[in-house]
Amino acid sequence: MSDKSAISLLIINFLVVFSLTTIAHAETIVLKSGERVEGKVLERTDEYIKLELDGMPRTFWIDGIESIDGKSLSENNVANQPPAGYLIIEPYGNKAAKNFIDKKYEDSLSLIKKALLLEPNNFDLNSAAGVIYYYLNNFEESLVYFKKALNSKPDNGDVYLCLGIIYDSLERPEDAKESLLKAGEFYQREADKLDSAKIIAVKYLLKKIDTKK
Repeated sequence: MSDKSAISLLIINFLVVFSLTTIAHAETIVLKSGERVEGKVLERTDEYIKLELDGMPRTFWIDGIESIDGKSLSENNVANQPPAGYLIIEPYGNKAAKNFIDKKYEDSLSLIKKALLLEPNNFDLNSAAGVIYYYLNNFEESLVYFKKALNSKPDNGDVYLCLGIIYDSLERPEDAKESLLKAGEFYQREADKLDSAKIIAVKYLLKKIDTKK
């Protein structure tokens, strides 16, 4: 098993989300332009509503919205004094996933970075950027983006696994081992829910690092 085989186990986790449409507990928003959109609510404030559409977050400013689930803004208890206009984040993820599968890594990364300008703290986007930089052999940048992903979800075993792989590629064995051990801890806690391949990957990589000594 090569390092890239191990990290490949995570590609589906980080990129398949961009190819799926999740409409769970959805709300229907009618915009003042007449456009109707439906998606899972990710965040709702007095200024905007963020929905998941086509696997990507899209933000709608309140003053661009006519109604939510057939009710006016006042009925929905949403203040109607936000910044002008509304922003819709284009679904870059589907194209990024396709480019990645086609091994067009630079094109995929370009789309991910555009989405990150709109959602800089998005876990999936930062993770995807980390994966792509790894495939481009730019381990330093890969490390940067996985650390950003870790800030969003500090209890994510997949990120620690990726960090272990990257640290190993950067010839930082102690950091690699520390990250891999943390990944193993998270995986063991959820062993009944996980494919054993991840646990096998951690054990393989730890053995590989010890063999180098």
